Amino acid sequence: MGKKNLLRLIAVLFLLVTKSYAQIQFAPYTAIPTGSSPDAVAIGDVNNDGLNDVVVGNGFYFDNENDYRILVYLQNNSGTLNLPVKYLYSSASLGITSLRIIDINNDSLNDIVLGFGTKIGFFYQNSLGGLDPLTTLETGLSVRCLEVADLNGDNLAEIAISSGYQTTFKVFFSNSGR
Repeated sequence: MGKKNLLRLIAVLFLLVTKSYAQIQFAPYTAIPTGSSPDAVAIGDVNNDGLNDVVVGNGFYFDNENDYRILVYLQNNSGTLNLPVKYLYSSASLGITSLRIIDINNDSLNDIVLGFGTKIGFFYQNSLGGLDPLTTLETGLSVRCLEVADLNGDNLAEIAISSGYQTTFKVFFSNSGR
């Protein structure tokens, strides 16, 4: 095999290898209006149908129907999103800062956990695929960011929060009750 043919073979092999490990490509985006200021977003199965849904947390933008609400866009079988189901999380000027979709109460159904003001809010998924009314936990900190995971190996989710205005963070450890 000549030097030119060897270089061509190396070039073809290089293209094949790099093409098979290329980064994912995205189609042009679709802008979806929310009627207010979308301050947080999460993707996960919110109605237990095996399809990922989109949850948007709105802040304030002078729209009484959409301000301080989470908007749940359920994915349908065609892969598109339905019109949102709206849930009020606050009636005060305490905009959302964090949003997670996770099974927080260990019932095998994904719930929505959000941080706003000095509170952590929970929308528990019910057996019908909807969300129960909001329950809250006062944190004593202005919640800027939150994460949810099992930290101590007990198969229950813990919540860590931070505030941009403190030099500490807090961890809330779960117990078996809801």
